[in-house]
Amino acid sequence: MTYALIYKPQIDTSLIDMFQQEYDPYYHLAGAHFTLIFPTPEMIGEDQLIQHIKNTLDRWKPFKIHIQGLEKSWDNWLYLLVQEGNSELTKLHDELYAGIMSPFLRKDLPYIPHIGLGLFIKRKRDYKVTNPRRLSFNQSEFERVYKKAKSLNLNYETMVEKLELVKLDNELKKIVWVKKFILK
Repeated sequence: MTYALIYKPQIDTSLIDMFQQEYDPYYHLAGAHFTLIFPTPEMIGEDQLIQHIKNTLDRWKPFKIHIQGLEKSWDNWLYLLVQEGNSELTKLHDELYAGIMSPFLRKDLPYIPHIGLGLFIKRKRDYKVTNPRRLSFNQSEFERVYKKAKSLNLNYETMVEKLELVKLDNELKKIVWVKKFILK
């Protein structure tokens, strides 16, 4: 089992859901979301992790984000990006990876706040979200879907007010909602 901390934006996700259902092999877990703590082994301890998150979030107030723009990631995902609030999400991510979480920070991977719309590789079963790596890119499918996504002009504004700690099984088939954290 692993833990992750996510933010599910309070927006109409119907267009995002349409993309994710078709192109995101992990859509069934949480739908449209931003990840602030990536899958972390349960050996960290649930109570200790909850206290760490609570202590970090005690210093945070709700903040606005503007979700718009598309980008291909280094590992061939189509990202829906954050225009306004990007620096706040990045700072929050960095603060969450201090202290007991510091051994789990992947310094080799840049943190880019995003909603993953889809994964564009030739063999999706070879990709593991818990250990991302670059695999054979499906460029023709990506280009077709990118044009489709761009034509929808995905554009949302919302407030980051609540984060959720989730627990994922090792096969990434099931998710358990552990605790909600409210920014005050």
